[in-house]
Amino acid sequence: ETQNATTGAPYNPVSITGWNNISEVGARTYSAKLYSGNKYAYLTAYGSGAQVKTWLVTKGINLDNTTSETLTFSTQQDYSSNGSAALKVLVSSNYTGTGNPWTATWTDITSSATLCPASTSNFPGYVPSGNVDLSSFSGTIYIAFVYDGTDPGSSSTWELDNIRVLGL
Repeated sequence: ETQNATTGAPYNPVSITGWNNISEVGARTYSAKLYSGNKYAYLTAYGSGAQVKTWLVTKGINLDNTTSETLTFSTQQDYSSNGSAALKVLVSSNYTGTGNPWTATWTDITSSATLCPASTSNFPGYVPSGNVDLSSFSGTIYIAFVYDGTDPGSSSTWELDNIRVLGL
């Protein structure tokens, strides 16, 4: 199944049916932005003067009828000279799809993905995640992209694009 994670006009909150864009700390959520005809999800703590921890959670993805499932996506980390905000990729089998996702049990799969490294240049280019193996999960899963940064401090910007889960 393919999902376009960035619907809506630029700077509007990312809003996709069945997905959740929820702030755990701070008042910011992922925004839908457009640059050179490309839409993407965008989040930064820069200028907030506070901590920002926000969850972008996919709708439920049923893995029961597929095998060899993989997650792919692309990231870009801008303005990382301001500090490196964390971006984590998590999977849950017990999140219900509603309510606060941080109350569910999550498996951190960040280390299985390639993320854009911190860079002193702006717009260093999107980095493909590679194929993140999801085959150890079954039933309905949810995937969360969790941004955690603080301004001043680790307020770099993260951009997400081309989020896909594919199976055979």
